[in-house]
Amino acid sequence: MSATRPVVEVAPIVERQRASRYWLLMYAVCCLITFLDGFDFQILSFAATYIRKDFGFTGTQLGTLATVGLFGTMIGALIMGYLADRIGRRPTIVASVAGFGLFMLGFAYAETYAHLFALRFVSGLFLGGVLPLTWALAAEYAPKRFRVTAVSIIMVGYTLGGAAGGPVSNWLIPEYGWRSVFVVGGVCSLLTVLAVLPLVPESVKFLVLKARPGSDERVSRILRRLQPGLSIEPGTRFTTEAQEQAHSGKRFTPTQLFRGHLAAITPLLWLVYLLSSALIYFLVFWTPMINEQMGFSVSAAATIAALASVAGAVAQLCISRFVDRKGRASSCGCRSRPSSAC
Repeated sequence: MSATRPVVEVAPIVERQRASRYWLLMYAVCCLITFLDGFDFQILSFAATYIRKDFGFTGTQLGTLATVGLFGTMIGALIMGYLADRIGRRPTIVASVAGFGLFMLGFAYAETYAHLFALRFVSGLFLGGVLPLTWALAAEYAPKRFRVTAVSIIMVGYTLGGAAGGPVSNWLIPEYGWRSVFVVGGVCSLLTVLAVLPLVPESVKFLVLKARPGSDERVSRILRRLQPGLSIEPGTRFTTEAQEQAHSGKRFTPTQLFRGHLAAITPLLWLVYLLSSALIYFLVFWTPMINEQMGFSVSAAATIAALASVAGAVAQLCISRFVDRKGRASSCGCRSRPSSAC
């Protein structure tokens, strides 16, 4: 009987889809996730001046707090990526959002430098897992014709979340103290989990590749929610190109990233991402304090830093549409030259 089951490739269905209500809600929640990821990761830069005055920390101690968070995100990306390949993208995203929300909330109750250090590192583990998984899920459910734009919109959520730290800190900290912004970030992140559960689906490619009992039924339900009116015969078996390659013995291994023309491309991509991340780190974390030392008020310094992030978000959207129309390589020059000039 199994030989007579209809077989459907999932990729063409995704390519043909239009923006349904569920699809838009899914992307809205993904944007909210990255918004809170950006807010929770970058809010320390806006609260740093107040934390330094409260605890008497040196600039070196504050810089160490920021750096340990970066190391946490790096390690977290590896750990969460591994877990996502084992238990699924959706549960890993849920755990990551709940995790960084919980530990950001704990940051508000820290009493010593050791507490802040440990909480910053652990929250970084969860923060680091959210972005790559959300990007991957967004890319999977977006047709190729606007995939770069769809992923960029998710990234804009992160950028705007970081920018929101400026006005939020200006509003809350003078009245309620620096701990209030971490309470807001933590509570909002925990509440977002309630939106993730019903609105963010599991990766259909993951379900197809794992081929666990009930996977085909789950894939069918997800595709019908994404495309109301889609006709799928009962008992349909779903497949992907990756599954066919696995069955033919062509399994992916990490060494493939360093073979042939990828032997040069992979290290170069790592280098570009490393340098751009370092640039963003220095701009985001130190700009508010540098502006303050230049004579700006704390609120003005925060506003200037926030506006820089908003400008970056606008540039992301413009470049993404350019890439979708002209190709990826065409964007390298227009992205690198302004950064080098700065």
